Amino acid sequence: MAHCDSVFADEKQRLYVLAGLNLSSISACRAVSLFDTRHTVNLQPDGRPLETSGPKNPSNRTKCESSFKKSEDEAPSGGSSHTTGKDTEMSELEETDLDDIFSHHSDLETASDVDCDSDASSVTDDGYLEGDEETNTILWRHIEFYIVRNPTPGERHILAAIITLLHTKGEDRKPRIKRFVIEHEENLIFDLLGQLMALAIDDDIFVATMKDVADIYTVPIPAHRRGIQMKIKRDKLDIPIFREPEHTAEGYRTSDSQPLKSRTWSRNLKRLGIRAGQAQNLTQKVLRRGGINAINNQAPSSVRDQVADHESNAVKYYLNEVVDFDTAAAFHKRPSNEIVQRELRSATLLADHTAPIGLTDAQSRKISRDPEVRRLRRISRGLTARIRAMGLTIKDAAGTEAGEQKRRADAELNSMLTCLRDKAKERNRKRHFRDTDTAIFNQQYEGTSGAASGDGQSQLPRYYHISERAELVRLLCYSALAETTEDAHHRRLEYVRLLVRWQRRKESPRRGKQAAVSIQQMPTPTPPKAEIIPERYDPLQCPFCLSDLRLPQVDRQKRKCKTNKLWDHVEKIHCQELAAFDTGNRRCGICSIRNIDFLPSSRNEFKNHTQTVHGIRLRP
Repeated sequence: MAHCDSVFADEKQRLYVLAGLNLSSISACRAVSLFDTRHTVNLQPDGRPLETSGPKNPSNRTKCESSFKKSEDEAPSGGSSHTTGKDTEMSELEETDLDDIFSHHSDLETASDVDCDSDASSVTDDGYLEGDEETNTILWRHIEFYIVRNPTPGERHILAAIITLLHTKGEDRKPRIKRFVIEHEENLIFDLLGQLMALAIDDDIFVATMKDVADIYTVPIPAHRRGIQMKIKRDKLDIPIFREPEHTAEGYRTSDSQPLKSRTWSRNLKRLGIRAGQAQNLTQKVLRRGGINAINNQAPSSVRDQVADHESNAVKYYLNEVVDFDTAAAFHKRPSNEIVQRELRSATLLADHTAPIGLTDAQSRKISRDPEVRRLRRISRGLTARIRAMGLTIKDAAGTEAGEQKRRADAELNSMLTCLRDKAKERNRKRHFRDTDTAIFNQQYEGTSGAASGDGQSQLPRYYHISERAELVRLLCYSALAETTEDAHHRRLEYVRLLVRWQRRKESPRRGKQAAVSIQQMPTPTPPKAEIIPERYDPLQCPFCLSDLRLPQVDRQKRKCKTNKLWDHVEKIHCQELAAFDTGNRRCGICSIRNIDFLPSSRNEFKNHTQTVHGIRLRP
């Protein structure tokens, strides 16, 4: 890559090549797993397929069944040409049982929703099986970034990620999902995690406010948590990680939504192989073969078959989706960090005992005031009054017509209350796990990180109603570890005796609700200061290059040797940018970077403005 003299639309495309090479090598995947392999004839000019009646294959249909019903406010922003951001509010079973029967209760919201920012009416489902599978490419929702507590006290936290590859050859018949755990590599050119993090920061995908990448490794993690996850914004989840370059009104740049085509990737690989002096063409098959050979004879045959998508015996039906082998360590010939691998495969990595388990007072009141609940309650109370007017109790009325009506009315009321409460509780928990990690990350900028990072959580005064439980907590959490075999034996005996006594005790039910966890508001980032830009320039300088802040300073201020050269440059290189002024919606670039809002109504008005204000004459 250091000696490549190819010119890309922007340097993000060059980084795509580096990240794509590393990802293809350690995952041994085919191009279909990462890039857009749809045929050109099946695409509209904006990249969407001609037929959008349903998913392309049965596996995608199965994956998206849980997102059958979507919130109306889930459409992504940013002008994406794909219909993405399809987030579920509840599980498939709850939607079938509740939304179909009690659809008029789907607007159940509480005052706590105010703290949810863009997730005001539902909780974002950022699972890797959800979202838009129309392009069949790797999306940002398929990358999960984790910050894991370092087991060594005083050391920086560990950043790791899980990459999910959904699409494989023959997925229509036999879908095979693969998930890989990656971490930082010592050789930076092979550091796929660092490259993906750089792409993520540039795409501004994280919900958390990140002032500097160094904050990732020093974020205070609460004592009761083993790690946190970097949550992704709702409108970024279904954005492809690798995107196609395209001509826009802002110039030739990386698209905001169009996935990178496999033929574009193949051209880049071939050009790279030629620049590197390869005798044979560099193709995706070469990278795939290298990854498979790296793990061959090092990983079990079942893991090798899982990575390579090879047919195997019935063991393939029992394989975990997360590959049980550090393929990156095998490929880079380094020892595997078992701590990272174990933590990322752990089901308790994001466990949080502070997650809400009940309803808020506002939710309880809203459910009680629900029109359908009030109607059913009136019916039940009316039947109760009728039974008592007959001189019977509810128990004595069993078997009578009034008693049967009372039973059915109470069953319907209880079913309604249970459904509404379960739905609200599930929403609370989804919202907690969606927002808490971001709030923890942002606490470091609010001056309240000390409380979260300390051991105050474990030292809070806690009263246990059963003494044996308190003794168990002391033994397991606060007592010193055994130094000798004899001490370990006595410690084990004490533990068994405690368990025997403890299981014979009973705790009386406690009334009341758990205290809600307060999440502080995210700090508002300060806007960057604007540069001082001159108003007039040399007549041989390009106005479009001058206003393109992505270019180096030397290229921005480069002068053409002749006026005709300048005119040819503008009409050939910036033709679409120049034509955009005919729409009346494009602003003058130089004025924009000077914080001046000038909107020419036509191309001729822009040329006149450029000559009179900026001193640059364009071809009439």
